[in-house]
Amino acid sequence: MRQAFQQICIFKPNASRPANSERYFVCRSRVEDVGKVRELLWAANEKFSTLPPDIAIRSIVPLSVLFADGPFMDYLVQSNNSLGRRQTNFIDKIRAFCMDETLKETRQQEMKIGCLNLWKIPNSARTIPRFRQPEEIFSELGATFSQNSKELTPDVLSRIKCLDWRCFAVSSSRHAENCTLFLSAGRGTVYYMDRGVWKNVSELKVKLDLPAKTLLFGEIVHEHRGEGGAQISQKVLHVMDAHQLGDTFIGRLSFKVRYEFCIKFANAVNKKTRPDLTLPIDSLQVLNEEEDVLKSVKFDYVVVEFGRSGKSRPSATTEAEMITSRWLVGKYVHWPK
Repeated sequence: MRQAFQQICIFKPNASRPANSERYFVCRSRVEDVGKVRELLWAANEKFSTLPPDIAIRSIVPLSVLFADGPFMDYLVQSNNSLGRRQTNFIDKIRAFCMDETLKETRQQEMKIGCLNLWKIPNSARTIPRFRQPEEIFSELGATFSQNSKELTPDVLSRIKCLDWRCFAVSSSRHAENCTLFLSAGRGTVYYMDRGVWKNVSELKVKLDLPAKTLLFGEIVHEHRGEGGAQISQKVLHVMDAHQLGDTFIGRLSFKVRYEFCIKFANAVNKKTRPDLTLPIDSLQVLNEEEDVLKSVKFDYVVVEFGRSGKSRPSATTEAEMITSRWLVGKYVHWPK
């Protein structure tokens, strides 16, 4: 490793048992030509696999090569001596505790309290949080909900004086309530707003996990890959905006910053190691003026499967070749910049 990297460190982490000889190499800044080192290690591994188990390998580098590098040998000796003294000290300590069962180590509790104070963590056992109604969580977030919303159609927009506006390509129809608020109470409990009433997302036959106190605006859609009989359908939550993401409040930030937070949030909370979560999360592409909409969204005629019969209809396509079973560019929302 000394020949393959510009900097190396022999390190024994605190999580490693102090009485054993375990240690690690930390290397930094690999040099360009490491072919000879790679060949040496490869040949050594091949040789190791053929040796009987009672033979120990002590070195694969001649001592003359090691001693020729003075600074490295000095560092190696100093590191071995330091770690060796530490290991011997803890072995003696373990031996003393084994011989005298009345001995107690008080510094462990002192170290625990010191770490908790440094990290500002309460010195108390974890308890199961009490169940809270979504209305209570929603109120604590300082958010309000009004059903007196007005659809911003192109005709309405033409009469509104605003500096800028944004829109999304959504899957639901103009009069559907699929675009709504989603609120997380933590521990896999997520609610969605349905005509002013909070309902559990389990009623939609999906399983979703979001950090507690998350309040976002999005839409559950069917995304499809492929065409015809080879088509695969999956439900996905498209995130468009957010008031709070976990413990991070973003409600008073500009829409551009909130949208960037939503992209990072969607990438962070997707858990590929949790196949039981049936609802992946994605951030939806934000579009600008109406002239840019048709340039930004690609519309193709794709065969979408409905039961046993396939029907060709225009669909919004992305670079990942995902399409929605319906398309509509008409849900205009005026966001503050």
